[in-house]
Amino acid sequence: MFFIMGVSQEEKKLDFDEFTICRCCGKYGHVEVYISYWYFMFFFIPLFKWNKTYFVKMNCCNKVGKLDNEIGRKIEKKEKVSLDVDDIEFIDLENRNYFNYDKPEEINKSLEDLELGKNGIEQGRKEKATEIAKELLDVLPVEVIAQKTGLTIEEVEKLK
Repeated sequence: MFFIMGVSQEEKKLDFDEFTICRCCGKYGHVEVYISYWYFMFFFIPLFKWNKTYFVKMNCCNKVGKLDNEIGRKIEKKEKVSLDVDDIEFIDLENRNYFNYDKPEEINKSLEDLELGKNGIEQGRKEKATEIAKELLDVLPVEVIAQKTGLTIEEVEKLK
């Protein structure tokens, strides 16, 4: 006589979907809730589970955060729950970075970096428009160049 038994780990998506603004990337996204646990099986039949851990995943940027066990159990029992994503500490799985937005200096640094990135993009667009305008000065009137490149008439005239 022989017995087939073993221990395994499983991860399941729970029936929960909430639409919110992601605090990591600032986009609208769905909050998905998962449970991870270990279980003992006998003849491929799971008998009991332990070490349950609940976590959330933002589908907009794939950031993951640990969820409080009490809230996770309510979601598992299909009770009505509203999550506050501001209370969850998210982890960037690709780079293994923790996002701790409780520290104002980190928030300000992130916002400054974002603003610098936006300014760089705008500067690049302006340089490209200026380059195109220089090439069109011999062919088109200043008003048309200004209209097509988004530059002002004064900016185009300075390029002459």
